[in-house]
Amino acid sequence: MPAGELALLFADYPQACAQELWKNASESFTGYFLSSSLFMCGGIQYRGNKIYFPQPGTKLPIKLRHGDVVWVLWGKRRNEGPGKFPNGGWARLDSIKAGKWKPWHPRPVLIPADSFMEKDNEKRSHWLALESGMMIQALLAERGGEKRVYVVTEETPLEYRWIHDRWPRLVRVAEIVPKSGNQESRAR
Repeated sequence: MPAGELALLFADYPQACAQELWKNASESFTGYFLSSSLFMCGGIQYRGNKIYFPQPGTKLPIKLRHGDVVWVLWGKRRNEGPGKFPNGGWARLDSIKAGKWKPWHPRPVLIPADSFMEKDNEKRSHWLALESGMMIQALLAERGGEKRVYVVTEETPLEYRWIHDRWPRLVRVAEIVPKSGNQESRAR
């Protein structure tokens, strides 16, 4: 990803804003996020394409402030051997808040998706559609100039606990409206 594009990531809001995004899911995020909702994810569907974590080299779409999308490697698989990043493709919200991700300079980003997939105890896939305006919260990790994205998870809503105990954190995002000169998200 070109360095210039990183300046446009949601992750590049001031540190105080990034800390706010890691807070309680029901709080707002400086006008850019209207609300969040509780909802681990083994795959996403984006614009008709299904993307699965187990596939080597899998990338996830990251929404830029002006509305474009860039693609970033999704986590780290065990078969990649030792490396700069934690194994897996998920970051527990409580681990982020506890500072366990600090060595990777975590920054919040958003994943646009039509739906996400989780498998139950019997390994059956369940695809859940995201409502309009909803995105999956993720963490952009960085070390040695390399970047990876991890889906942020939290406790599953009661009505879905029969499927899995961890789910991606979903946030409702204000519509992205271009401004003259500087393009930013604006509340509806």
